[in-house]
Amino acid sequence: MWRTDLYCDVRIAVPAIGMKDEDHEGGEDNIDGKTLAVFKVHRFMLAGRSQYWANLLQDIPTSPDGNSSPDFSLPFPPFTPACTHFILGFIYTGTLKFSSQTFDLLTAFYIHDGANYLSMPSLRELVIAHLIEDMLHGLFHAMNPTEEYDKLIRHYRDWGAVTRFGGCQCRKCIHRAPRVIQFSLTAAGLAEFPEVERGARRALLGMFGQGWCTKEFAALPPNIIESVTGDLRRVACPSTVLSLIFAAETGINKLDQANVCYRPWVETVRHILLEERRYFDGLLVKDPKGCFESEEWKDVVRTNDPVRLNWIMESIVRSGSTSSVVSIYQVRFCIFKALEFHSYLCLGPSCPIQYTRPSVKSWASISYYDGKGSNSPPNNAFFRSCGSTSNTGSCKCRATEAHTTSIR
Repeated sequence: MWRTDLYCDVRIAVPAIGMKDEDHEGGEDNIDGKTLAVFKVHRFMLAGRSQYWANLLQDIPTSPDGNSSPDFSLPFPPFTPACTHFILGFIYTGTLKFSSQTFDLLTAFYIHDGANYLSMPSLRELVIAHLIEDMLHGLFHAMNPTEEYDKLIRHYRDWGAVTRFGGCQCRKCIHRAPRVIQFSLTAAGLAEFPEVERGARRALLGMFGQGWCTKEFAALPPNIIESVTGDLRRVACPSTVLSLIFAAETGINKLDQANVCYRPWVETVRHILLEERRYFDGLLVKDPKGCFESEEWKDVVRTNDPVRLNWIMESIVRSGSTSSVVSIYQVRFCIFKALEFHSYLCLGPSCPIQYTRPSVKSWASISYYDGKGSNSPPNNAFFRSCGSTSNTGSCKCRATEAHTTSIR
């Protein structure tokens, strides 16, 4: 009935922004130099499904001859031809899946705002559910209240398990989550749907690292980025610090491979990741015992991963200063056990650190030393600063060599 224009008695015009042929059924007009998409509909359908239209149409009498139709215009934003097409389709069918056509994330935002404008609460609920479940694949269990979500993840002690369990991190979700949190904080009427902001915040926390390396995240306003990083720091604890450091390093490595000339947003994200990594470095030094009792460290030892061991060493070195010696004595055996199948541990691309594998059980102690003699290394560790005296030749970086002591 709607598509055939049979007995239509109302005409609705919206700005023809991004209009496609399938987005409108009534043609287009040109008024004051502006192209408008025109939709022909039935007043009884409008009045029955929307309080806005019911109030507007009750004072407009029906034409006796039925030949003239009242014209109405709707503003942009939020009304576009695509948005209006889906809103009218919902009015006639009660669903947003009335045809094979689909809509993108921006149109979903417009549909919600349009439904709020037209006083259609059922459509708002439907598009929010579609946004969370279909377009962002659950949005990190957004429908679950905070208490229930905490129960789901409480038995996981490492950040990697939390992110794997928490929600989808596909390419679409990574690019859409920043836009959703901005929408949740700026759109009118979304206070009635706290699950949108709640899920978007969980998603951005779980995607920390590579998931932040997008132009959508870099385009977020500074106040929203500050809010998200504040959430991240609040959930950081000794059991998750290593995982967060690894996530930051992974994201930074991804940015290093990007072309800055064609992606100017890279430096914005890099600065954010470096700031967060610096904060986590401080947590690692503050409570090393708690950090090295985490599941993530156990996984590093079990897999003998030299890349992650290198990241830990770099974090320790970054956290040190000439006035303080940072010692990780309590994990010396675990570090050596993780290294015993490798011939070196690299603190930089050109600085291998050689160590001797003993024939008996050994303990490795790793400490920080600036190489300038301003602080005294412990008796059981040997320190060396790369330079002219280094076996690596021209390497100019700062290195630390662990001295192993045999224990029979």
